[in-house]
Amino acid sequence: MGIRGLLRALLGTGLAAGCSSPGAPSVEKAVLEQEIKDKYTREGLQVLGVSCAGDLSGKAGTAQSCEVTAPHGVVYPVKVTITGVRGGELSYGIRLGGTGRP
Repeated sequence: MGIRGLLRALLGTGLAAGCSSPGAPSVEKAVLEQEIKDKYTREGLQVLGVSCAGDLSGKAGTAQSCEVTAPHGVVYPVKVTITGVRGGELSYGIRLGGTGRP
């Protein structure tokens, strides 16, 4: 799989090429976690770790839940949703789901 775009940090959107597996394209868990970390680091949040439940399936409207761990063990919920599929390219939005919890 190759990434053809990076997160657009201010808009909270991404563009990625689909995985090379058969069927619908997807964004691998490790790639998703790194892009979330990069996005929030660029926005000034100190990110200690990111954890997603799994790969993000490449079907419009599909969502994946993730968590961002900040200093002092504060954990922020994050939701990543596929906003568009064109060929093997996926567009997706990344949204902080609320306030952090200890």
